[in-house]
Amino acid sequence: MVKEGKVTSLQGKDVSIQADTICIHGDGEHALDFAKYIRKALKEANITVTKLGDFLKYGSFSF
Repeated sequence: MVKEGKVTSLQGKDVSIQADTICIHGDGEHALDFAKYIRKALKEANITVTKLGDFLKYGSFSF
């Protein structure tokens, strides 16, 4: 989604998207571990990870 700019629909078709943010929902037992794993994977892929407030303040990743 973030790297390729697309997701696959339930029908199996690719749908183009621009993913500027991700939102993780969950209060399950492993929610925090899941969020940490996602953050680590994004950073390892050289994808900028920043606080939502900074993203909103600057309007993009141009800061």
